[in-house]
Amino acid sequence: MRIIFLTACFLFVYSLQAADNYFVDLSKVANTSIEDDGIADNNKGGWSDEGINDMYVYPAVPRGSFTRNGFRFVLPEKSNHDNTLVMLQGQKRGTSKPRRVQIEIPNKQAAYIYVLQNAVGQVPQQKRHYQVATYTVHYEDGTTHAFAVNDGQEIQQWWAGQWWQNAERKSWPIIMSRNYYSMKWKKFIGVWATQFKNPQPQKTIVQLSFESAGLAAPVIWAVTMSDTDLHDIKANPDIKKDFKGPSMPGAGYFKVKVDQERKAIFKAAQAEDLLKGVRQVYAIRNDLLAVHVDNAFANVGVGNGSGIVEHHQRPDNFVIQDPTGLELEISKVGRQSYEAWVGNIGPFPANKLFTHVFYLKLAKPLRENGRYQLTVKQIAEHFEYQKRFSFSSKTNESPALKVNQVGYAGASKQRYAYMGWWAGDLGTIDFSDCKKYEIISAKNNQVINTGEFKERGVSEPSGERVYQMDVADLPSGAYYIQVPQVGRSATFQVGAGATKELYYHTSRAFFHQRAGFELTKEFTDFPRAASHLRVYESGYMVGNKTYKPKENEAIKEFRGGYHDAGDDDVFTYHLRATYQMLNVYEMMPKAFKDGDLNIPESGNKIPDQLDEAHWALFFFVDAIDEKGLVPLGRGHDQDAIRGYESKHGKRPAFGLLPGRNSSNAEFAAVAAQYARLAKAYKPKEAQRFLVAAEKAYAWLKQQTYADIKTDKRDKPYRVWAACELFKATGKQEYHEDALNGITQGFLQKSHWQVTYDIPMVAWSYLGIDADQRDQSVYDQMKNMVIKRADAYLALTEKNTYRWGWKGSSLGWGNGNGGGYYGYYLILAHHLTNDQRYLDAASLQADFQLGCNALSRSFITNLGARPPINPQVSPLLYTKPKKRGTAVKGISIYGLAGRSPINEIKSWYPSNMPVLRSYRDLGGGAEVSSEFTITETIGVASALYSYLYALDHAQH
Repeated sequence: MRIIFLTACFLFVYSLQAADNYFVDLSKVANTSIEDDGIADNNKGGWSDEGINDMYVYPAVPRGSFTRNGFRFVLPEKSNHDNTLVMLQGQKRGTSKPRRVQIEIPNKQAAYIYVLQNAVGQVPQQKRHYQVATYTVHYEDGTTHAFAVNDGQEIQQWWAGQWWQNAERKSWPIIMSRNYYSMKWKKFIGVWATQFKNPQPQKTIVQLSFESAGLAAPVIWAVTMSDTDLHDIKANPDIKKDFKGPSMPGAGYFKVKVDQERKAIFKAAQAEDLLKGVRQVYAIRNDLLAVHVDNAFANVGVGNGSGIVEHHQRPDNFVIQDPTGLELEISKVGRQSYEAWVGNIGPFPANKLFTHVFYLKLAKPLRENGRYQLTVKQIAEHFEYQKRFSFSSKTNESPALKVNQVGYAGASKQRYAYMGWWAGDLGTIDFSDCKKYEIISAKNNQVINTGEFKERGVSEPSGERVYQMDVADLPSGAYYIQVPQVGRSATFQVGAGATKELYYHTSRAFFHQRAGFELTKEFTDFPRAASHLRVYESGYMVGNKTYKPKENEAIKEFRGGYHDAGDDDVFTYHLRATYQMLNVYEMMPKAFKDGDLNIPESGNKIPDQLDEAHWALFFFVDAIDEKGLVPLGRGHDQDAIRGYESKHGKRPAFGLLPGRNSSNAEFAAVAAQYARLAKAYKPKEAQRFLVAAEKAYAWLKQQTYADIKTDKRDKPYRVWAACELFKATGKQEYHEDALNGITQGFLQKSHWQVTYDIPMVAWSYLGIDADQRDQSVYDQMKNMVIKRADAYLALTEKNTYRWGWKGSSLGWGNGNGGGYYGYYLILAHHLTNDQRYLDAASLQADFQLGCNALSRSFITNLGARPPINPQVSPLLYTKPKKRGTAVKGISIYGLAGRSPINEIKSWYPSNMPVLRSYRDLGGGAEVSSEFTITETIGVASALYSYLYALDHAQH
């Protein structure tokens, strides 16, 4: 009886709650299904027409009557492909949907209206909480009440950053799930309940209307009218009952959707010639073949092929035959799979294609001069499924032989090549049976020298046992190394020819990043029109399709400075790269001449490096305001200005980002240096720059010191500016400022992120004439530079592959060797003339250009194995869509990860030796494949300019 009584009570309470709800019937206006047909933007699918990026989610969308967090709604019992929702017109999504719908209500009264909803197609560059829609209640007496529906408040975008995202009464989470795409980006898919309080609950409601503002597209899932305040904990104690993160789907949950998309993408990728089959076949050594295949293998399509590729990693799927038809026995198959390309394929955005390297371990070695044919069974015949190859120690270029693929500095007395390899899940490859190597002249193929391998040691960060070869005694010329059981290395040069090429291309990296400048065929193979020239007063670029200018809105035109990386921002902090370049020019000015770099200013009787520095600076000279404040830079509709807009609610006038203490200091330092160096060539222009530098510094002097967290470079950069102004003007007040800053510890008590810059600032004092400087301070500053160089010197010898890495994390420029470490080593060499520093600097260049675990160059289009898909501007590729070959000379970030193992989950094996953790992708792998003016271009130009100048002097 007790059970019957409790059940009766529950049913009574439930009936009262149900009676309190009126579920609005949306069926007559429903125009959207929750699933798409799998092909984006074909105007045929459902949801937002974005392919399988739809509302097929886990946990699945409920059907029928359901209750979540105490909110009760009803969704039709239809299939996911039937129209059950109302989507209104948006600017990016739902463009063909109605702008407004109205629903008749059969004379109901209610205190609250609960709308289950979300929005699709976020529109950028809008004010925070911009209005998305207007919902109107129509009463029986003819009056109305309108509710504003604002982004991030009453309506949330369907992709959410956190599962708990909400605005309480304005939007409370009801459905929180994941779809296939959101899992990739660690995001969530949400639908929220918005509570609208009826201001006239005593009036009878006869109609509801929903009208879009035409920006983001509102989606109305369900509407419940009720007299219960569901945000009153007493009325709804279950308001957080389902307030939790969604569980992860089981294996194969999205298989149907993924297979649907995979087939369509595969077809599109084939049409765009992105899939070919077998890409490369070569020998690591005579008993180990490397076979590169793309995602045509086993019809993988896109992604890493997990669940497919491993099933075909078997000897019987590969056939190697000699000309007689005799098959070679394959004893074992290893593999490494990694991302090879990212981009849009047809209508499908942001897809990744993988390369799968199969390592075929042979029972017997390949014959010298043997010819063979490889057949890969898991590749369809309309792709390349066969490849002919041969093996010869004279022609097989094995990546196991690591050399500086462009050329070794002639002035260096330490030059090495290396041998070693790691073959995916086969692990470390044994080369202990290789005893001798030969150095061959590339000019006549004659043996120049022979030597015996010296074991360098086991390198856990590279996964290899490394052997070294000494190539220090080679005179200027071109060579390659040959090892009988392995093959030959890439061809390399020694001396002035190689370093001149490196100087030329790494210095022209500045030129190719010029902002507001037309690149013409006369000066580059990558011509482009001048861009980002004109800006509205509102801060939007002229031509921005999302911005409607005001009537007769003012416009300004800007030129000068450099685009930042693959973006288009311009910043003062690019100027430290100019400073590094000018430091080398100042060390050896006779080495650098007008016409060196083939830039438009060549022929004006001014060294090209000074011309390039002028381009870096003149915008800031012109933009300094009356008070002396130098803008931080120009926004150009990129991330920096969007961040400013998000914080301040609007953009700065004409997109000029407001300056700060450190931007004034950096400008003053570099402008003063340029003025001093250019004075002999352009005295009036030099004076203009010096006046601007002093004006910027005068403004800075009036400012209190910035907090180290908000402007971390303020104090040390003041010392830098004061030193350069003293050298340019001879005014003692600047010297006193520098000494005061040094005495107060501005160079000792800096933010950790400024640590790398401190010896650069110290260097600025070292150029002061002996009769004007404070000798004790000079010695202190010199010791700072030498101490940093000594640290890199010790690490260079310690690391198996000789470079300055300290053995911990890698990324954002410290993972390519090169100028990151080499810059301070060349400063130390110039100060001391100690050959050890020059040798160590040269070894950084060797690492960057191929003497590394991957046997590849980290400078675009230089070396035998340069970056294939660097994250540079699409305009700096020979073909559209970042295809073809990239411009020469851009030093990219390089290796990225943590020592000794770095986990890259999509790769196989996922645990990578850190010195192999390089993602060569044109997007989405910024820490490896991008670059900046500040972090890579400046130091690369400085290093290779210095090595060139020394070789040029010797030559």
